[in-house]
Amino acid sequence: MRTASVPVTITAYTDDDQPGWVEGYVVDADGRRWLFHPQKQVYVSRPYLDADTEYPVAGATDCRVIEVEDGVATVELLEICLVESEEDYPPIRVPESSLTYYADAKPSVAGNE
Repeated sequence: MRTASVPVTITAYTDDDQPGWVEGYVVDADGRRWLFHPQKQVYVSRPYLDADTEYPVAGATDCRVIEVEDGVATVELLEICLVESEEDYPPIRVPESSLTYYADAKPSVAGNE
C-alpha cells in the first residue's frame, strides 16, 4: 500500500494541548462530508491554529491508498476517527487527484500494489 495525504477542512479548535486538537471533515468522491472527532494528527495550511483563528482552515491527514480505479482512490485514514462510522479508521473513496503522495511512493495500477 502507498502512503499519501488527503485534504481535510478544519472547522473548529477544540483543545489547547499542544499541538492543539481540532475537528472538521473529509469530503469523499461522492461529495459527502465525513465529520471527524477532535484529534491532533492533522497538517494545516497555516503555521499556528488556536481558538482565535478564523475557520474553516485547509489541512491534510495521512492515509494509506488501498486501491485506485477510474480516478477514485479507496483510502484508509490514519489517526482520524470519523463521527458517523462504526469503524475507527474506515476506508473511504476520494478523488485520486486530491491526494498528495509522499516522495518515496510509486504510483501503481489498481490491483498491483
